[in-house]
Amino acid sequence: MAEALKFLVISQSKRRLGSFEAWRARREDVLRARQELQERKPIGRARLRLMKTRKLSEETTYQALRREAMAQRKRLTDVAWQVVDTIKA
Repeated sequence: MAEALKFLVISQSKRRLGSFEAWRARREDVLRARQELQERKPIGRARLRLMKTRKLSEETTYQALRREAMAQRKRLTDVAWQVVDTIKA
């Protein structure tokens, strides 16, 4: 009887731990997705402002932003913020 009870307690504990780990993994995925979305916003803004002021295509503008980010050894988001700050709407 004691062995059966012990087995039951251990199996329930493992199940709870498993669901907690699954919850934590889902939470981390949501937080990562939110972060990625926040990083895309300035890139879109910078791309639109460059397209309007320089009359460039969307693809050309994105490539130019990427090239500049690589040249400065900065993240694309950081270069995009520089463009947004420089070219006021």
